[in-house]
Amino acid sequence: MTGSRRGIGRLLAEHYAVLGLRVYGCSRGESSLQHENYVHTVANVSDEDGVGEFFGAMSRGGPGPGVLINNAGLKINNLAMLMPLAQAEEQLRTNLTGAFLVTREAAKRMKRQRFGRIINISSVAVPLASAGTAFYGASKAALEQLSRTLAGELAGDDITVNTIGISIFPDTEMTNSMSDDVRAELSRNLLKPSLLDIAEIIHAVDFFASEKARNITAQTVYFGGVR
Repeated sequence: MTGSRRGIGRLLAEHYAVLGLRVYGCSRGESSLQHENYVHTVANVSDEDGVGEFFGAMSRGGPGPGVLINNAGLKINNLAMLMPLAQAEEQLRTNLTGAFLVTREAAKRMKRQRFGRIINISSVAVPLASAGTAFYGASKAALEQLSRTLAGELAGDDITVNTIGISIFPDTEMTNSMSDDVRAELSRNLLKPSLLDIAEIIHAVDFFASEKARNITAQTVYFGGVR
């Protein structure tokens, strides 16, 4: 799991570790999560060497991954006309290039096992196209396209690739960075604008990872009821 130091990633990592699953997580900083089933690697997903270190730690711990959750993400709220190139490139490296690098390494191992579940975390910013989210939404849209293409490439090895589009989740860096106007616009464009609970996201992850979803791939499911 990527982006497991805080927010949704931290909650997911803790949940599955407590359940007794072996969880390998990475982020750009140290994690305070201490559990016998959790192994943390400090790694930037957009750095190929860092991704190699992450999978090196996984290889030392046992078999390859059965489920990959690409959760690492970066959102910088800014109008496109005001966004510096550096901010745009940083979002692209984290949200798309990072997911590609991690998925590529995970898929190599999953193909040897002839089994795998890849779950990418996207956002309702893609269909809503709200002001201030142009490059973030574009990078997540690219992630969704990457998911669909990889689903076709990997289907023969019983590897599925699906995407979950998150709406409004409380107390995350992304949500807290929204202005009142942006949050109000987001709520107006959702049929179900209530704050998400982590249990809802766990339910979606569990479904895509389950045997009952073995024939479901190349799909994106959005929370919030996008209008």
